[in-house]
Amino acid sequence: MMKHNRQLLIIMFTATLLWSAEPVGRNINVDVDHQARVMSASPVEHVVWDGNQISTVHGNHGDVVSYHISGNSGLEWPKGSGKLAVFQSGIWLASGRTRAPGGDWVDELRTAAAEYTVEFVPGSIGSADANSGHIYQIHKKEVDAFLENDWATFQAMTLGLPITVVEGSSAFTEDIPKSLPTDDFINWPVHDGAPWKDANDDGEYNPADGDHPDILGDVFHWYVMNDGNAATHTPLWGTAPKCGCADIPLWFQSGWSNGQYPFCALGDGQ
Repeated sequence: MMKHNRQLLIIMFTATLLWSAEPVGRNINVDVDHQARVMSASPVEHVVWDGNQISTVHGNHGDVVSYHISGNSGLEWPKGSGKLAVFQSGIWLASGRTRAPGGDWVDELRTAAAEYTVEFVPGSIGSADANSGHIYQIHKKEVDAFLENDWATFQAMTLGLPITVVEGSSAFTEDIPKSLPTDDFINWPVHDGAPWKDANDDGEYNPADGDHPDILGDVFHWYVMNDGNAATHTPLWGTAPKCGCADIPLWFQSGWSNGQYPFCALGDGQ
C-alpha cells in the first residue's frame, strides 16, 4: 500500500472586511493578461469554493483568493451578501538555507509564493498525466452516498452538486444534477498523493472494491502544484526555486466556528 508521510501546515484564514457595493457575482474579464497562464506546463484553473459562509475564487497555482480572472476582489463574506472582503491572497513559503543533492547546507534565500504574481505552476514535476494540476472537487454527500450504498446502487444515483459556472460577467456555483460517481471521484489522483481509503489494502485505487477519497469537511478541493519553473521566480523576488524537486498538494475544506472560516493544508508531495 502506498504510504504518505506528510507534515501538515493548517492555516485558518480570517479577514478584516472591506465593505464594497460590488455585485454578488464575480465579474469576469477575459482580456485580463494572466501572467501565470503562459508560464504553466499544465493549464491554470480557477473555481469557486463556497462550502460555508465564505465564497472565494481560487486557482490551482497557490491562489487562495484570486482576482486574476476578474480584476476584482476574489472573496465574498458573508456568502451572497455582495460584500467583498479580500482582494488577493495565496500561499507564501520561504527558506534561508538550501542544499543541493549530496551537498552541504548553505545560506541562501529562496521563496515560493502566490500573490498578485505567482511563483507556483500547476501539476506534479515531470508528470505524464495531462490532468496533473487539475482541481479535483469531492463533496461529503457523494462520499456518504458511496459508503451508504452498494456499488451498483451508487452508480445509478444522481446528486445535485455545486458546480462553478461562468455566465456573462459573473462566476458562481450552481447545484447541477451529476451522475455518480463523478469524474473526480472515479479518477481520484492517488498517483499524485491525493489522500484515499484503501478498503482492501491492495495499493490500487478502485472504487468498485470500496476505495474512496479520504476527505475533510463538506467541500474538499485538492490539487498538486510545484515551484520548479525558474521563469516564474523572475517577476517577483528573483530567487531560485525553493524546492524544484518537490510537489506541493493543497486542499481546501469547509471550516468550523459556525462556518465562518475556510481552511487549507499543505503537504509534502514526495
